[in-house]
Amino acid sequence: MKIAAAVALLCSFSAVAQTGKSNRVQMTVPGVKGVLELDVGPTTFETRVRPDGKEVQLQAFGRPDHLGISAFLQRVTFPASAERCRDEWWPGSKKALRVQRDDLQETVVQNGIARVEYLVQEFQGKKVHQKTIHGYLV
Repeated sequence: MKIAAAVALLCSFSAVAQTGKSNRVQMTVPGVKGVLELDVGPTTFETRVRPDGKEVQLQAFGRPDHLGISAFLQRVTFPASAERCRDEWWPGSKKALRVQRDDLQETVVQNGIARVEYLVQEFQGKKVHQKTIHGYLV
């Protein structure tokens, strides 16, 4: 099973430590043993199960520190590894949003997480400064 949740796993811990507010969310794929638990911090969140039941999605936005969290817990049909999940899913994610990505880095697996991270300086003609991290773990 692949979990694309490094933003939540890597960033929410430090953000919760700063705010002191906890908001734990548990995600499960129907019919699959196991739970992914994230602390999304001081915000509301939404979860949904994809109609085919193979993916659970979480979105938590509106935090006071402007950290946005998206997580996907997904069943896969191939022998899962963090690197294989990244190699399978990142190309589609990259094509889905056409933006100029600066400082694009694809890292090898560290601590069981394969990462892709980049900066976006402009979006739809407006200046922004956004760091995005995609993380894949099994």
